[in-house]
Amino acid sequence: MKGCQSTHEGAVKNSLLRRVLSYHGSRMVRFGLVGASGLLVNYALIYLLVGVGGVNHLAAAVLATEAAILSNFTFNNFWTFGDVQPPTTWMHRVSQYNFFCLGGLVISVATLATLTYLLHIHYLIANVFAIGVATLWNYTANRYWTWPAPGLTEDTKVIVKGEA
Repeated sequence: MKGCQSTHEGAVKNSLLRRVLSYHGSRMVRFGLVGASGLLVNYALIYLLVGVGGVNHLAAAVLATEAAILSNFTFNNFWTFGDVQPPTTWMHRVSQYNFFCLGGLVISVATLATLTYLLHIHYLIANVFAIGVATLWNYTANRYWTWPAPGLTEDTKVIVKGEA
C-alpha cells in the first residue's frame, strides 16, 4: 500500500508541476523575450564601455545592467504583466522593480567577478552566466511583489483545481 501511495503522490506532484508550468508558461516566455532584449542592451553597452571607452569591465557591467533594467521594466510593465492590475502606482513599481533587479545586479556582478577573476573566463562569456543567475532572482521577486496576482491564494486555487 505504501508503494501505491508514493506513486499517487508522485503523480499528483507531477500533475501540479505541469499545471503550474502551463499557467505561467506564456508569461515566463514573455519575461524571457524581454530579458533577451535586455541582454542586447546590456551587451551593446558593456562592449562599448569596455571595448571602446576603456572602462573597467565590472564598472561597465553596473552601468549596462542598470540601462537593461530600465528597458526591461518598460517592456515587462506593458507586455509581460500588462494584464495584472497591481495596487501600486507606476512610480512605485519602477522603484520596486529597480530595487529587486539591483539585487540581481549584485548577484550578477559577484558571479561575473568570480568567473573572470577566479576561473579566468572571458568577461563576455562569463556575463552570460551572470545574467542567467540574476534572471532567476529577478523573475521570482518581481512576479510575486512588483506584479502580484490579485491574490496568490487565487493563483494557487486555480492551479490546484486544474483550471489553468
